[in-house]
This record gives sequence, structure tokens and C-alpha cells, in this order.
Amino acid sequence: MDLHLALGQGFSVNSASSAIHEFIDICRRLGPPRKANPPGLSYLRLFPGYQKIVNGFVNRIAALSYDGMPMVERTKLSAWGSVQWRIRQRLLKRWGKKAGGKQIFVPVEEQTFLQEANQFIDDLFSSAGSDFQGKPVVLNQGGSYWRPVFSTQYYGDRHVVVVNRDPRGIFASFIFGGYAYPGRDVKLFCKWYRQVMSLRDQKEWASPLVTTIQYESFVLEHKRETEKLCDILHLSPTARSTYDPEASKRNVDKFMKILSRNELDVIEKELSDYLFL
Repeated sequence: MDLHLALGQGFSVNSASSAIHEFIDICRRLGPPRKANPPGLSYLRLFPGYQKIVNGFVNRIAALSYDGMPMVERTKLSAWGSVQWRIRQRLLKRWGKKAGGKQIFVPVEEQTFLQEANQFIDDLFSSAGSDFQGKPVVLNQGGSYWRPVFSTQYYGDRHVVVVNRDPRGIFASFIFGGYAYPGRDVKLFCKWYRQVMSLRDQKEWASPLVTTIQYESFVLEHKRETEKLCDILHLSPTARSTYDPEASKRNVDKFMKILSRNELDVIEKELSDYLFL
């Protein structure tokens, strides 16, 4: 979605070029297996022809490209580095050689980009052969909670499942990680939660493309919720699954043991409209 916005509604020559370079860098880092703990999937192994597919997509979303350096890259240079870069550029031009630096990209029109993005994703999964052929593909966090329709338009024929959770459980999870989220101050969390919930696009949430489920309901009323979800997604409710709702039941009210009485009281007062239990 960031790439789409930079090449479309937020277009400028510099921002578009920076966004494409960032996309190329992310794809490069996703290619080989991660050595960190836990190890990550290798897209090079999962999707045969991965790098060729990425390169083809980049070529198709760039109407033209030429040698240069996006402004954001130039600002990373030191004063001396900037002087060296300019001298080098002048010498290369004088010698009639290809200029150094990164490429500047001018993107295709937005509708063409959307078509190519859809084709790019189709190419990835079709390259994986029988592993995905004839099977529904489920992408975890494959879109934006706040813009579930706009952020998933690159997938073509899709249905979006948005999961809600009791804010007490969310705050308890923030305590143990996620430095981008307020997990140390319950009053700040309540303000944060109300604000981010107000940013939801209500029209998109009401779209027939979107189904919302409550995490706690899915766990405690698993059979009923599974049948409802499978009906919407045209799946068999008897299909084999490795998910064990009994294990998840221990997490439904785990926040009662993690949060203090004061933290529970604050959330139950400030966010009463969002509580499940």
C-alpha cells in the first residue's frame, strides 16, 4: 500500500523513486533465509523464480528510468560525500560514461500499477506450483485493519477477515513487547485505543468484502464461529485443521492475571464500549 500511495496519490519524482528502491530492498532481504531467531522463510525457496518475478514487476511499474539519486539518498551523504558525488558525476559526464548513483523512476499510471500489482502476486503464488494450486491462500495481516478494502485491492478476488479483541487483552499483550505501542501507561493506552479506533473507515468495514470476528467468540464458540466463517469463505467446516481452540481458551482472560486491579478498572471505565466480557 505504501508503494501504491507513493506512486499514485502522493506522487513526486523523488518519493516514487525512493519507494521503489525501498520495495527492491525489502524484496532482497526477504529472499534468503533469515539467520535470526526464529528463522524466517526463504522466498527464494518458497517461490521459484522469485527474483525474476520481482525484477519483472519493477520494470513494468516504471514507465521510464534514468541514472541519478533520489533526494532522500542525497540527504544521507555527509558534506564531503556530497562534494565527492558531484565531482564524480561531472567527471563521468565529461568522459562520456554512464552516471553513477541509483536510478530515478517515473511510474506508470495508477490503474496500470494496480493491474501489475495483482499480476505480481498471482505470479508469485502460481510459481510455487502444486503447493498453492486450487487452494485458498490465507495471508496473515495482509492488509490494514483501518482500510481493509483499499489495502487489499492488489489481491483481486479476495475476502477480508478483520479480527477484534477485548482491549484488556490487547493492553496485556503490549506490556511484553511492541515498542511502537503504549504498554506502560494504562491511561495513555485508553486514549490511544479510542483514537486509533476512530480512524477506521466505517464504509469499508461495512463492505460485503469484509467480515469481522471477535477473537474471544471464535475461541469460546469455536464450532459456531467456524461454520459461519467457512460459509462466507466457501470452505468445508469439516476440513482438517491444526488449530486447537482449547489451547487458546487459556488466553481469553489471561489479562486478569497480568493486569493490576487499577489497570483493569481504568480500561473497564474508559473503554466500556469495546469490552467483550
